[in-house]
Amino acid sequence: MVNLIAAALSGISLLLLYPAAALSTGLPFLLLFSLHLATHLIAVGLSLRALSAPFSGKPAERALWLFGVLVPLTLLVLLGLTPVTARDALIHHLAIPKLWLRAGHMIEVPWHEWSYYPMLLQLGFLGFLKLDTPLLASLYHGSYLILAAGLARGLVASQRAPWKLPPSAEQFTVILFLSTPLFLRLGSAPYVDLPLVAYGVAALHLITQILSEPRARNHISALLLGAFLGLSAGMKYNGLLFAGVALGLFAIGAHFRAREHSAEPKGRDALLSSLLITIGAFLLIASSWYLKNWWLTGNPIYPLFSSFFHELPSPYRELPRLPASSAPSNTPIDLFSAPLSFLSLPFQMMIFGRDHTASGFDGVVSPLLLFLLCSPLVGWHRERKTGAIPIGLLLFFGYCYLALELSGARVRYLAPVLGVGGILAVVGICGITERLSRKREAVILFAMIFQISFGYLFLYRYSLGGERLTFLFSSESAQSFLSQRVTESHLAELVSKETPTDAKIYLLHTGNRYALYDREVINSGYYSDKLLLKWIKDRSGISLRERFQREGITHIAIHRRRYEESFEQYRKEKFLTEEDLKRWNTFVTESLSPIIEAPPYLLATVKAP
Repeated sequence: MVNLIAAALSGISLLLLYPAAALSTGLPFLLLFSLHLATHLIAVGLSLRALSAPFSGKPAERALWLFGVLVPLTLLVLLGLTPVTARDALIHHLAIPKLWLRAGHMIEVPWHEWSYYPMLLQLGFLGFLKLDTPLLASLYHGSYLILAAGLARGLVASQRAPWKLPPSAEQFTVILFLSTPLFLRLGSAPYVDLPLVAYGVAALHLITQILSEPRARNHISALLLGAFLGLSAGMKYNGLLFAGVALGLFAIGAHFRAREHSAEPKGRDALLSSLLITIGAFLLIASSWYLKNWWLTGNPIYPLFSSFFHELPSPYRELPRLPASSAPSNTPIDLFSAPLSFLSLPFQMMIFGRDHTASGFDGVVSPLLLFLLCSPLVGWHRERKTGAIPIGLLLFFGYCYLALELSGARVRYLAPVLGVGGILAVVGICGITERLSRKREAVILFAMIFQISFGYLFLYRYSLGGERLTFLFSSESAQSFLSQRVTESHLAELVSKETPTDAKIYLLHTGNRYALYDREVINSGYYSDKLLLKWIKDRSGISLRERFQREGITHIAIHRRRYEESFEQYRKEKFLTEEDLKRWNTFVTESLSPIIEAPPYLLATVKAP
């Protein structure tokens, strides 16, 4: 319980940065950020102690601790000290806090749709940017993996007796978390997914704890559960979906337990009060992000499901719909059109996952997760319908299929339940070896060695194959490291050299790595040309030059090949008419003055009137 309380306090202290940052990123914000860091470090320290406890002084266990815990954590720290190249981190996880810092407080960024996502962890990133230590943002995010592993070990330890698990189950849980490739990749960069892994494990622990003791007044557990679900919803929209599934299962479980105690008013009342406290704490902690969006856009989950809400008008939201040829090529598998393929997706992810490719689900977990299907064999007959195994399986698959249908087939989108799946996999492996007597520990040891080796293979490919670790021990500059891995860093360097500090640059098809720039930038987000296309097609009599000047745009940076291919496609499909093209070409010839061309990029200034 101490670890759960510490983890919750860490998240709540992070939420306190919201009102401070809304006013200013000055001294009050830094003081609260220091408080959060202290609280978070205590929680991480407690988790470190928890995940080290199962490894006693025996030589074999010391070796497991060395290779399964210490080495992966050391490599994770080293990888976190390399320059950030992760796409999403540069597009919005670091980019939006950087814009807040430039403005001196949290601001609306109306041209960047993703800036409306819940951004609780980005408040932590803002603190590191304020202190001019951006690399620590990666280590900060990676620390949540320690939190997740410690909480997972605590859940398994609490269930060892009823599930008849061997002591090695706790070791296996820790090793599985610290050697899962996706967790290591996410933990080496400033993403926002690892807190969801930790909070998902905490939610399962607390739901089963409350339901297992219906007569007790579990007010503290209910408060913690509501806090973790609210914090999940504050991390990203997937966290909101997870919170909805968890609350639904909690309510159903409470209903079943209340029926079992229908003759005992105390039990029913205790369950009802726990449910109401959980919902109240969840709404209190999660609501700020969604109320802000509703106030600014008329849609609490903007930019999702826009057709269901009466959104407020904005020149940055009323953009033209691009031709179908410009849409992403990967179409999601639908439950109704291909039910078997859809239902098999979680298992395909466990076996065929690959990094940085949509066909490989953009992530590698572990094939050992398949053993979660064996978890009912060990514990279902020993538990009620509201025990951790049935609740965990329903939580895992219920969330998985909803996320796949709503978000698409990306392993990272399943983060809130991947920790739950890992625990169930450990239970499944321990369960099917229950009758092997002395050979049981040998089989579990083999599974642990397999998982450690699987993680090391990933780390080799990710760190040494990408020359990340060699960078730390070389004289190579951070800019040189970036330029070899992120093409847009060349353009960001040119912008710094060739434009004044008060310049504002429109980025056209450049890649949208906004965090790389030390000048103010703008476009229309994922589809960088939508805002420009709206201005081109405008017939109000305002010239393109005047549009640029009204926005304060002084320069334009273009990826020439992408721009030329896109505009040629728009012409062929008659999305851009001859009049549109004439308007654009007139602007190019009369209002743009090239500064420098460094293929594939062109940087030009917008001429003053």
